[in-house]
Formats: sequence, structure tokens, C-alpha cells
Amino acid sequence: MAEAQRRYYKRQKAAKEALARLKFENPERYQELLQRVQGGESVVKVVEGDHGGPVRGSGFKPTARDHLEADKTTQVEKRLVRVEDAQVNLAQDNSNLRDNQTAMNRELSKSLDEIEKAAQAAARAAATLAVREVAPTETILTVRSEAGVHLLQGHHHKKLELLIEVANQKLHVFMVGPAGGGKTTAAGQVAEALGLPFYEASMGPATSQWDLLGFRSPQGKYIPGILREPYENGGVLALDELDNSNPSVLTALNSALSNHRATFPDTTIERHPNFICLAAGNTYGRGADRLYVGRNQLDAATLDRFVVIDWDYDEKAEIAWAGTDQLSWTQWIQRVRHSAWDHRMRVVISPRASIFGAQLLRAGIHRDVVADLTLWKGMTEDDKERLRSEVGYS
Repeated sequence: MAEAQRRYYKRQKAAKEALARLKFENPERYQELLQRVQGGESVVKVVEGDHGGPVRGSGFKPTARDHLEADKTTQVEKRLVRVEDAQVNLAQDNSNLRDNQTAMNRELSKSLDEIEKAAQAAARAAATLAVREVAPTETILTVRSEAGVHLLQGHHHKKLELLIEVANQKLHVFMVGPAGGGKTTAAGQVAEALGLPFYEASMGPATSQWDLLGFRSPQGKYIPGILREPYENGGVLALDELDNSNPSVLTALNSALSNHRATFPDTTIERHPNFICLAAGNTYGRGADRLYVGRNQLDAATLDRFVVIDWDYDEKAEIAWAGTDQLSWTQWIQRVRHSAWDHRMRVVISPRASIFGAQLLRAGIHRDVVADLTLWKGMTEDDKERLRSEVGYS
């Protein structure tokens, strides 16, 4: 087989040289033979056929087997060309498919916006939820900060982008909204988006200024508080339940937030330029209300250190968080919530009821049991019956 290939390559070389000479000796004949070769015929077969036998320099007289091998080689070459063409066409088809998918996504987004503006409230909600069932969409936030460009992808709270923009200006933020709205989660997402370390602490009546600033042990060793590390080295500090704190304790936080340095038990520390405090609470610091009876009044000087963002429930994100496979459950929870709001009931029905309930339903627990565990907990029988009569059972 190796000898046959050697002979064929020698013939092929001689044929190519003969064809090249023909370009100057007989240009018209050269063009005819060249078109046949470009059409897929073997150069050996074309030139030898034109010469009526082997070309001078080939060194042998071709046999029938040689011609058969030449034909097979030509067929293989044609197949390789067809394969290459098919690969090129496939790559082009894939590119067109991606372009079409991008255009379809843009059209889908545009259609959703038009539906929300033009339809009545009930029809708009039904259309939007129907689309979510089929094709729930994620958002991608592009965040540019000192750490570079970061893409945050997922189903985010509608106020997250605003929170990131404010925090990126190194301003401290107080998020105020009902329980279970995702405030602490959003603080962690801010740290991720800005490329900063994340620290969190839950505040309460028992939280002391030593929990914030640290203290010296009986042996004289300094024990850092929750404020020290992010204040000195940079990071996002999330203080949950700020309105549940002792107001006098928070005065120790005032100078640290507004000044460029703070005094700790061991030394005075310069504030790091990438220190950001994100606080969360259920009230605006004016004291207890009908739902959050344990909340304290906060000093105006403390509140003045913060930019305040209203952080209400994002029911579109709630559907995604709970999962569209449990869409009917989440819709029912939201209807019960709105009915409770209309009657000013002293109950909290947060997105956790949707998220936890969806998880339990996937585990196969009966819907009525799930409702007792996540929704009706702590409600009076009168409130439950009133809500059931208006919204219906689960």
C-alpha cells in the first residue's frame, strides 16, 4: 500500500507540472482542464487522459488498479469538501439561531412592558404571571466599582439596583420595610457586587456599645467588636433590626459613621474608604406600631447618618424565589396578604410564607398542613375565617 501511494503521489506531481506547463503552451486547453480539476476530478486522471497516458516524469505506466485508486482518492477528497461545507453551514445555522433567540428575547420583553401599561389590573396580572410560568426571566446587573466590573445575575429585589448605586457612593443606608422582604440578603448582594467583604450582626436591646467597639479583657487583651474589622480594613457591615437596638448604644456608632476616625478601646482608627454600613429595620425609628410593638425610637442624630430606602415586598421577585412550579401557591399567599392589609390586621405575611411553603409542597406535604405551618400560624380564628371567606381556601 505504501508503494502504491508513493507511485500515485509521483504521478500526481508530474500531472501538476504538466498542467502548469500547459498554461503557457496552450492557455485555452489549460483553462478547460483546470475547470475539470476545480469541478472535483482528479488532476492525475484529467492530465493523463488528455495526454493519452502517463505524463513524462511519472516514472511508470498506470495500471487499472492505479486508476481505481485515483478515483477512490478523488471521491474521498469530494467527501472531505462536503464535510467541510456542512460544518461551515452548521456554524452559520448556530449563529443565526443565537441571533434569533436574542431578537425573540427582546420582543418578549417589549411585549411584557406593553401588556403592563395597556391592560386592566386583573388582566395585566394574569398575562404577566402566564408569561412567568412559561419563561421566567432573570435580570443581570452590571456594577462598575473600584474593584472592577461585576455582573450580578438572578431574580433580584426591584430596589437592589438603587441600593447598589447608593452604596457605591460610600453612603450608609437604612432599609426600612416589613419583615421577610430580603433586606439582609440584599446587603450581602451589595458586598458581592462591589467586591467587598461582608459582615453582619443582629441588633437588639441587649446589644451593648462593647459589642460594637470591642473591649479589653481582664488580662488587658483587646477583644474586637463587630465594627472594628470592616471599619479598619474595609467591607460592608449589615446591622439587622436597627430599630430594635438601644438608642443610647447607637450613639457610639454616630461618630464612627459621620467622621473619618473612631475611638476604640485600644486605639483610634482611621475609617477605611471602602467601609459601608447597611442597616435594616421594620420601622422608621419612631417607635412601636401596631405590627412591630417591640421597636424603639431612634435618635434623630443616628438616623441623620443614613440614606433611607423604602424596602417593601417585591411580589414579582417573590414568585421567582418561591419557584414558578408553585405559582398557584404564591398567588394565593399574595391574595391573602392583600386582604389582610385591606382589613389592617395585625399579621405579617411575608415572602417567607411563599418560599417555605413551596419547599414543603415539593416535599409532598399536604397543602392545608403547609398553610397552617407557614401562613395561619398565630392568627386568630376570626381573622382566618375572614380571610378564607374573601380569598378562598388554599
